[in-house]
Amino acid sequence: MAKYDWNVIKTQFITSSLTIEEFATQNAIPVGTLRRQVSQGKWLEERDQVEIKVRSKSIEFSVNNRAARLAKFDDDCIEIADDFRKKAKEFLHQIDSPMALKALTGAMKDTQAMARLALGASTENQAVGNTQDFSVWLEEKENGERNS
Repeated sequence: MAKYDWNVIKTQFITSSLTIEEFATQNAIPVGTLRRQVSQGKWLEERDQVEIKVRSKSIEFSVNNRAARLAKFDDDCIEIADDFRKKAKEFLHQIDSPMALKALTGAMKDTQAMARLALGASTENQAVGNTQDFSVWLEEKENGERNS
């Protein structure tokens, strides 16, 4: 009957970071005997491959975790934008000054940009002309109210 269970020892050795001497001492195995098994079975090469796999899996886990967190964050941003849009729509009917309208539209623009980024879309609204046109309109409306 074998004195050592080399399959178990091999698994323990290649998944550890101990030197041959340290492992032999901790497991009461003669250093020369362990060294022969490690050399013949190419355990150090296998340990290197295990380490590469562990690092790769660790990176993959980290990337997946970050992607999931980013997706959750984006979902939250979209939900906030949706809630804000609903509140802004309700508030729109109560606006009584050009400045309040300007503040609301500025907040809507920022919220829209946040939601579009969260959806992976461009933040530039290419269907609308120059935003300066809107500013001019607001200024004209404000001047018109002052003169009334």
